[in-house]
Amino acid sequence: MAAQSPTTLQTTRAKAWTNQALNRVVRDIDYPFLRRQTSFVTVAGQRLYVPEPEAMEILNIRIPSENRYLNKISNQKIDRLRPEYFTDTNTALPSNCYYEDSIGVATAIASAGAVVYAASDATETAATTITIEGYSGSEIQREVLTLAAAATPTATGTKSFTEILSVSKSGATVGIVTLKQTNSSGTTLATLGPYRRTRRYIRIGLENIPGQVYTCYMRFIPWMADLVNDSDVPRIPEPDNNAILNAAMLIAAEYNSDADLLASRERKYADAIAKIRERVKDGGDEVPRFRFDSGMDTGLGWTFEDFMRSVYFG
Repeated sequence: MAAQSPTTLQTTRAKAWTNQALNRVVRDIDYPFLRRQTSFVTVAGQRLYVPEPEAMEILNIRIPSENRYLNKISNQKIDRLRPEYFTDTNTALPSNCYYEDSIGVATAIASAGAVVYAASDATETAATTITIEGYSGSEIQREVLTLAAAATPTATGTKSFTEILSVSKSGATVGIVTLKQTNSSGTTLATLGPYRRTRRYIRIGLENIPGQVYTCYMRFIPWMADLVNDSDVPRIPEPDNNAILNAAMLIAAEYNSDADLLASRERKYADAIAKIRERVKDGGDEVPRFRFDSGMDTGLGWTFEDFMRSVYFG
């Protein structure tokens, strides 16, 4: 019997679910070799920051000049203990940091308002729509831009937004879609990878509100780059690929409302994560194996195509 082949729609779904699953595993494990560090500079009187567009989870923030690590707390705790803080304009050396929210763009649009420009960096084989939601005037409005099936297509909106709440695209693209303010040379607002339908950027708050310029260093777990080509391999040790598969099957079970598959894969995913955590805790496999010819050691044969076929056909 000939091997069963997935449809185009099944392939697109499976690849999107696999990318979501990879990020879930990375977030749940916190692999030491994937941690990154960046720095950002505070502005006197400014409370909120998007310190790193690629941050999926923030691990810690420190101010070396003050020999201080900021405590991670919730804004609900600040609200209970210091309810005046969110309207307070007094400034001081920050002691705490907290998760404020996640927003649709990494950089706020100009206060006077601007249209949105979208562009793909590859030849698109099908038209894709980009939906922008935000404030235009005093109302929340939406605008839909269309990237045509063409080489590096672009589109420019007509609505002048003063604040953007979210951006999304209708489906998978061949290239990375970049959204900018006004035109091709404008400030980058957001980027959407080939299988990333939408994007959320972590925005944090500092308490106290800084009264001067401080250089802060932040350690974080980054979003993983989309797996795109069939031969792509994840940036985690190959023994952990089964955790990605189980996470992807969980997403598939939720999508298909399959209670039995959901329960089965939840158990298998929990078991796989527990084994990885035990190994990482003991100091094992903190750095993935590499070889010179193709980068990651792919001895077990887990490619993007393998994940995609496994999600649909086991």
